[in-house]
Amino acid sequence: AAVAQPLECSSANIDLFTQADVDAFQSNFGNGGTCRVVTGNLRVLNNSSITNLDGLRGLTHVDGALSN
Repeated sequence: AAVAQPLECSSANIDLFTQADVDAFQSNFGNGGTCRVVTGNLRVLNNSSITNLDGLRGLTHVDGALSN
């Protein structure tokens, strides 16, 4: 049986500005699956509305920079 490869969800840079952006991450970038790899940069903006990162569950690797 073939081994499933991690889904690369975006080669673009992704900025998450609000809790709603974080919550919608998998629906916006998972292409119907679970986004596991962002090949660009991922930035979670320092915003008091962001109280948890549960929406990033399943993400295992960011090839670019991970910053706030």
